[in-house]
Formats: sequence, C-alpha cells, structure tokens
Amino acid sequence: MKKNRIFLAAALIFTLAIPSVAWAKEPGTIHVKGTGVVLVQPDVAAVHVAVEEKAPTGAEAQKKNNETVEKVRKALLGAGIQKENIITTHTSLAPAYRYEDNGKRVLEGYEARMILEVYTNDVDGVGKYVDAAVKAGAKRIDNVEFSISDHNRYYEQALQTAVRNAESSAKSIAKAYGKPLGQLVEVVENTGSPSVAEQRSDGAVRSEMAMDKGASGVPTKVHYDKIQVFADLSVTYTLS
Repeated sequence: MKKNRIFLAAALIFTLAIPSVAWAKEPGTIHVKGTGVVLVQPDVAAVHVAVEEKAPTGAEAQKKNNETVEKVRKALLGAGIQKENIITTHTSLAPAYRYEDNGKRVLEGYEARMILEVYTNDVDGVGKYVDAAVKAGAKRIDNVEFSISDHNRYYEQALQTAVRNAESSAKSIAKAYGKPLGQLVEVVENTGSPSVAEQRSDGAVRSEMAMDKGASGVPTKVHYDKIQVFADLSVTYTLS
C-alpha cells in the first residue's frame, strides 16, 4: 500500500508571517531571507503496532506470533481499516536470555516480533484502532504519527508567503536608504521537508503497562497538533 492511497481530508490552514533577515551581499545589492509557514490539519495517521510472542523454540515462537498477528489484522479490519493500509514493516526472531546472579547467561527461549504500520484518514478515531489492536493481542503501540497526504500543496502556499515576506523586507530596506528597489537578481530555495506531528495522548498510548486499561472499558484518546509546513528563500535584489 502506498501512502497516496490515503485520500485528502479537509484541512484548516493558517499562514504565519515571519520577519525576513537582510544583509549586504555585493555592492549595490540587497540579500534577504523570506520565510513562510502554513499550519495544516493532519489528514493521515500512521499507527505502529508491535506484536511479540515467546516460546521454547524458534518455530513455536514464530507460529504463536503469526497467529497473534492474524488476530490483530482481523481486529483492525473489523474496526474499519482497509486491508491495503496494514503493512508489515519489520519481522524478527531472536533468542531470549535471562541473567543469573552470578552473571551467567541462560537461554530462556525465543522471541518472534512483527511490526505493523497501520494507515487511516480517520485521524480523530485513532484511539479505537489502538484499542482494537491491543485487545487482539498486540504488545505495544510503538508510535502514532500524524501527517498530510498532499505536502506539496501546502508547501507551495508557504513558498508564496516566503516570497512576499522577502520582497516586503527588501522594499523596506531600500526605502530606509532612500533608494528604489531594483531588479530581482537571484532566488535560492532552501528546500523544506515534509513534517509530521507526534501524538499527544491522555496517558500512555497503549503499552504493556497500559494493557489492563483496555479491560476497564476506558477508550484510548490520541490528540495531535497541526502540522507546520515551512518554506525558506534567499533572495537578492539590486538597488537602483
């Protein structure tokens, strides 16, 4: 499944104006920096679900883990997640040891692990998917990330704001020197990168220590912040 399978939800957009910085680059020129920031409501959530099982032998551990993973998949599908939005991103099988008081390492068995990455547009309903996975046997929720499916759309808006800020700063500087702003000489885009917002939860996002919370019937709530999309430009003008 590709992230572009996730469909864009409505976004709330706020543009922040950030002052530009300017200094002389060459005689007769002004060099300014323009920055633009757009705040966007996330429309994609990625839930990282960890399934782990231990057993005396590697084959048994792997078998138990596969069975639990299948239960978790079915629970997520039943909760509304699409099949193509459940991706296996990690699988491993390793010996499990314990250490005695004298420092001797003793083999206890084997541990099989699988990480599922679960995508959804239902960013406000992430808690129910967390609860479904944990109830079905997931040992941990390693992380929840919120992002936007169309970063370029908002980055373009941030770029436009950065251009306006750079030009405004350059005009103000030229006016302060009593000269009209000349021609645009150079524009350098300081490339921005896609951003994600980490989760904020009302307590821990489900972990081994929080699993009994699900038995109490209290649903998990996962909150998030708006995502900041940045654009940064370096611009040079002449002074007439």
